[in-house]
Amino acid sequence: MKYYLSLDKGQVFKNKDRYIKIDLSEINEKLIQDNNLKALVTFTCSFENVLQLKEFLNAKGLIEKKNINCHLVLTYVRDYIHFREIPFKEDAKYLNFRNLEELICYNSKKPGFLDAIIQNYSKLPHLSPEIYSFRGYLSNPYADYKFYDVVRSFVSKICFREKSGKKVINYKGLFDLGMLISKLTKSKEAVETVVKSEKETMDREPQYSEDDPRYHHLEELKDRYEKEQEDQIRLF
Repeated sequence: MKYYLSLDKGQVFKNKDRYIKIDLSEINEKLIQDNNLKALVTFTCSFENVLQLKEFLNAKGLIEKKNINCHLVLTYVRDYIHFREIPFKEDAKYLNFRNLEELICYNSKKPGFLDAIIQNYSKLPHLSPEIYSFRGYLSNPYADYKFYDVVRSFVSKICFREKSGKKVINYKGLFDLGMLISKLTKSKEAVETVVKSEKETMDREPQYSEDDPRYHHLEELKDRYEKEQEDQIRLF
């Protein structure tokens, strides 16, 4: 399968008119060959963020100024055009199957984490035993079975395949799982950072006596913050 680095013009356009493929042949021929997902990911992971990547492409004359604000995505065709988010340097650690085993085990008790994995992979018959075990783990995370072995089997089935009697990397499987774990981990970290920042700001607020009208206003703000914090935690 061939993948493309593309500009996404938005949902207002029909599927076939929505994406503009970027010709990367002058950068490296491997980027435009069949089965080029790993080459494209290696290329994009050399950049810190999308702004840096766009600046590079613009300097090469590969993006027209009128399209500079379009979203960059990876696209491929299977019946119709599909897209995937682009990984950058901070995502590289999620594209290693050993790291994925550790990350899934480490985050398994966090609310919503395993649920998202189950939702994304429950329709694949060859993963039924592992999905069944994940559901059991959610019901009783202290059950007497080797959860890490289940995770290793789950990651192995997704990230490897048999070819001529040998086990080889299934890079698309690795990529899809890695980007899912990256998204789940980042969303959790983002909420924790926001909550911590808001709490630090609240802690720096001046203290007033109960006779001061501002005291009651401050207490109201603190109550509101605590309620918002509880709502944020329930989301995850």
